[in-house]
Parts: sequence; C-alpha cells; structure tokens
Amino acid sequence: MCRFNRKYRIDRGEGANGLEDEIRQYLNLTPARWQSTEKVKGVIEEIRKFGFSKSEVLQILNLMPQSVVELYLIIERIEENLDEEKILELLGIIKKFL
Repeated sequence: MCRFNRKYRIDRGEGANGLEDEIRQYLNLTPARWQSTEKVKGVIEEIRKFGFSKSEVLQILNLMPQSVVELYLIIERIEENLDEEKILELLGIIKKFL
C-alpha cells in the first residue's frame, strides 16, 4: 500500500499531521528549507516573464537550481525558449533569493 494513502495512514494510527511531518522532513533536505513566503513570492514575480508552466515554477522553487545543467533538467525545451543570456538572467534571479 502507498504510505500516502489516507486509509493506510489512518489504519496505522497516523493522522493528516503524519503526512505533513513527512513532507516537512523531506523539504528540510532541499533548498526549500531556507525559503520564506517573501522569497517565494519574489521568485515567482521575477520569473513570471519567462512564461514557465506551473510545474516548472514549482520545480524551480523546490530545487532552486544553481547551474545551467540543473535548469536543463527542470525546464522543458529550455534551448528552444531561452537563449544563453536569458538562462544566465534566470540563474541570477534564483541566486538573489537564496
């Protein structure tokens, strides 16, 4: 059974807080642990002009990529949509909010 399945968690005596705790534990292992509401809003506002999908924005926020290689893994068809200058601009925006 999936450990995220609600019935499975209830049968094991875990409430909704158990899942929230697991998510927090995971996020504490990622760059997301240093983010505040203000930082998240700032990143979203500044990268809006790039026209990323919601899932790409979420990946950027969760992983806060710091290299071109990481961006290529996160953003679909990046080479078609962004030139080198825009990619470096994006990395600068991300680093500003780290």
